[in-house]
Amino acid sequence: MVSKQQINLKIDELLRRYNTRDPFLIAEAKGIVVITEALGDIYGYYHKVSRIPFIHINERLSY
Repeated sequence: MVSKQQINLKIDELLRRYNTRDPFLIAEAKGIVVITEALGDIYGYYHKVSRIPFIHINERLSY
């Protein structure tokens, strides 16, 4: 299991590397496709198709 400290270290690394806190800009820089769609009660999920990463976000969420 990943510890809270390990997560915080990874976040700090991403913030330094991409010089932003915007998750959409970080996803774009990492080549991750972000899709907003109706997902019912699911907030979102991540998957890969043919080595292409996708993040699906529920369109009802405010961000």
